[in-house]
Amino acid sequence: MSRPYSWYPLEWTDPVPGDPVAVQRAGERYQTVADAISTAARRLREIAALDGQDSDAVREVATKAGEVAETIDAAHGRYLTTAQALLDYAPSLATAQTDSEQALYDAQNADAALTSADGQVRSATLAVDDAPEDATPAELATLRRALSDARSDRSAAEHALQRARDALNAATTLRDQAAQRAIDAINGSTGNDGLNDGWWENWGSAVFNAVSKIAGIVAGVAGILALVLCWVPVLGQALAAVAAIATAVKLVADIVLKANGEGSWADIGWDVFALATFGAGRVLSTAARTASTGAQGVARLDAGRQAATSIASRAAQGLPRGSSGSTISALAGDVAGALTRVQARPLAQQASTSMLGALRRPEVWASLKPQAVWGDVTALRTLGLDGVAWRTAFSTGGSTMASSWGDARAMVGALQADQGLVTGASHLSDVSPDLMRVAQTTRDAVGAANGLYATSGGFVGLGAYDATFGVSATVDWITGSDTPASIASPWVSIGELVGLGPSPAEKLGLR
Repeated sequence: MSRPYSWYPLEWTDPVPGDPVAVQRAGERYQTVADAISTAARRLREIAALDGQDSDAVREVATKAGEVAETIDAAHGRYLTTAQALLDYAPSLATAQTDSEQALYDAQNADAALTSADGQVRSATLAVDDAPEDATPAELATLRRALSDARSDRSAAEHALQRARDALNAATTLRDQAAQRAIDAINGSTGNDGLNDGWWENWGSAVFNAVSKIAGIVAGVAGILALVLCWVPVLGQALAAVAAIATAVKLVADIVLKANGEGSWADIGWDVFALATFGAGRVLSTAARTASTGAQGVARLDAGRQAATSIASRAAQGLPRGSSGSTISALAGDVAGALTRVQARPLAQQASTSMLGALRRPEVWASLKPQAVWGDVTALRTLGLDGVAWRTAFSTGGSTMASSWGDARAMVGALQADQGLVTGASHLSDVSPDLMRVAQTTRDAVGAANGLYATSGGFVGLGAYDATFGVSATVDWITGSDTPASIASPWVSIGELVGLGPSPAEKLGLR
């Protein structure tokens, strides 16, 4: 059934939405199921009447048939009551919709009459005010009569519009009262029939649905804040950890919901995606930090080997021809050049010749341990309520961002408030291209570190995009789904949490 699109001048949207025909059909389906249950129970009782037979097997079947008949007969009450509730609600909804359409028709006519009457009042008022000085008493009386008639017409139109509004209120009240009666009847039919629901129906479903919604809201808000404040030491990491923990809680809740026939694989899949993005960014960032430190050690050792060769040999390769110390500094950089070989060797052991090799190191994956993630959250205690500590954190983050501008690798670290990554990027920049040209180990170590910086930056960016726009919403948009609803869903959940609950008809699923 088609309903009016515009409800001006009564409402902005349809005040009595719904489909009485669909409600009627649903009631008829429940009635059919109730009849089928009644027929099955009757036939099972007929089987139960066979318990006088001599066969033990027949007696056992008859006993079980009687027990099942009693159980499904109790279910018959639920279906019958639900069917009757829907069948009673359908005509009330239809009547409310018919009354609301009549109210809209009357309101539109009254509004048109009111607009016309307003114009007549204005014209008549001007006519009285602008009457010529030599107008006769009869002429003035005629003008005043016209003004009085116009005002009467306007008053009548206003009363007609108010009657239409009252009629609409009566229609919505009729709908809401009928819906509430249906809800009460359905709820009452499930509480006294002896069919006790399990823990899931009693409280489990509500609890896990609430946990999933609340955790999703926390993850979304914390994720956005982590993106905005990612450059602030301690705070950015703590917010990202909170978002990851909330996402993990939501994943568990969604898995439980799916296992009990609720939720969807899509919810679980996007939870896993969000956690995988966070985990990948964390692992790759740790690997990049370790690899850059290792590359520093490798560069120092390779620079030392080149410095130990003759000046002529170095000249032939296009390398510096100064003293050993100056050559090491020129090739490895001032910081790495200041290391001794004893100091450089343990650093070089952290280096990898490929990204895959760097990711095989066990210490890289230690960043995903629960205690490591939780440690980022508890690190907020270092800031506490000390205003100086907070100002220092913001100032340090801002300074790091400013000093990293123009160096993509350093920006990856600055956007994570990771001073180790920023320092590592500086060390990688100090390694001379000449050293990488003649030393394969340095070239491989620096290349692996650079690759990890780029890849970790990509995953961090993907996580940021997911937190702000939502990858799932983007996929919905590409595939033609309702993107606005996908983006707005967390805020819809917030509305539910603060009490912006559905109307009785919405609770019935009939709107």
